[in-house]
Amino acid sequence: MDYHKFEVQDFLADEHFTSWVLKPDAEHEDFWTTWIRLHPDRREVVQQARHILENIDFSETWTKTERSDMWNYIQTGTSKSGIPSGRKIQRWLRMPYAAVFALLLCAGGWFYLTSRPVRFQTPYGKQRSVTLADGSRITLNANSELTVRQDFENGAKREVWIRGEAFFDVAKMTRDGKKIPFIVHTDQLDIHVLGTAFNITNRRGRVDVALEHGSVKLVDAHNAANTILLEPGEKATQTITDALLKKEIVDVKEYSGWRRKVFQYKGKKLRELAEMIGDSYGIEVIIENEALKEETFTGSFPTDSVETFFEKLGKLYPLEIAKNGDKYYLR
Repeated sequence: MDYHKFEVQDFLADEHFTSWVLKPDAEHEDFWTTWIRLHPDRREVVQQARHILENIDFSETWTKTERSDMWNYIQTGTSKSGIPSGRKIQRWLRMPYAAVFALLLCAGGWFYLTSRPVRFQTPYGKQRSVTLADGSRITLNANSELTVRQDFENGAKREVWIRGEAFFDVAKMTRDGKKIPFIVHTDQLDIHVLGTAFNITNRRGRVDVALEHGSVKLVDAHNAANTILLEPGEKATQTITDALLKKEIVDVKEYSGWRRKVFQYKGKKLRELAEMIGDSYGIEVIIENEALKEETFTGSFPTDSVETFFEKLGKLYPLEIAKNGDKYYLR
């Protein structure tokens, strides 16, 4: 998540940020204190967003007229009556428009947070488990984001959006004797499931779906004719440069092993590993020897120790590994 581009209203809409302010724990505190230290130019924006959350009385209720007046104030600088009504509104007139806008959305309890899709995020090097209202369990890998419709459980279909990597264990759900479909959206594909467990990676213009059990239908979001069905032990791939869906038989554990805190690969090209490591840990792996990029890696290493990966790599190949900040050079 590129928080560096966030403004006040974006932070207020971010589940990871609001949890840090309202329900702090060691993991959130470590992430945000580190992030602020590394981005001092965004400190003021973060402080504004935090101040709003810390000072909102969530027990307050706002009338329809008060909300209407505030909308008009934000858009035109005046309300229909000329002056925004109500002391709750007037208390915040000195705030920047963006902050007032965010306050309006927050007013009346959790109005703002509950009227938008819910987002779950993971920072670099961390994983997170999420149980949805229907009992479906999703495990997010590092540097990933899951977005869930606000009416997820009550709608005609269950819809979520994934960026990064996640493992889905989808619960079956029926209503009035009819099965309620579960749809996972990526930038390019829609994955239709009922009761299924699968791993999905949506990064760098490439989507990989590896099926553990059950069945899924993959539909190209831009071309419904480009559709395939997956059976257990199969993986489908689509890239931004090659939209045609392709599937192959794979060892699914190779794609979902990260859930057990282990990366394991068989015949993985080093350039692909470099990208995966970069996506998971927020580092850059630069392979200076072109021939080395096509070398393959077979083995495993713990997800919580990127140093172990480089140590093992150094033993397998005659290469030099140099580190400069968050960059690793393979020579």
